[in-house]
Amino acid sequence: MSLLSRPAKPVPTTVDGTLLDTQTTNTTGIWQYLGAVAPWSYTTRGVFNGCTITVYASDQVSKPLDSDNNQGIIQAFTAPGTGGQDYGYRWIKAAVTAAGVSTSVSVDVMGPAGPPR
Repeated sequence: MSLLSRPAKPVPTTVDGTLLDTQTTNTTGIWQYLGAVAPWSYTTRGVFNGCTITVYASDQVSKPLDSDNNQGIIQAFTAPGTGGQDYGYRWIKAAVTAAGVSTSVSVDVMGPAGPPR
């Protein structure tokens, strides 16, 4: 076991991007580095047509395999929606299951979501 030492004062970090962009088929998603940004928010949008988007997070030191859905589930959506977290995570991804005909969904992430605390 090893721990990493970091400065007591965090380096300001932001995140702004898309986890899924007009995804039309099932996908396990791709893990993206979130960098412990907090707070942060996410929005799901598009035509769901029976599908589910699941947003996952991980504090695993090394990047999980993209096929690894055995991590923490933040939230699952069956329609457009929004959410947010006050906690920073190292990795984040979104997966799509049960994509039907005409499914076209996206997931956007940004943070810090609001003024610094």
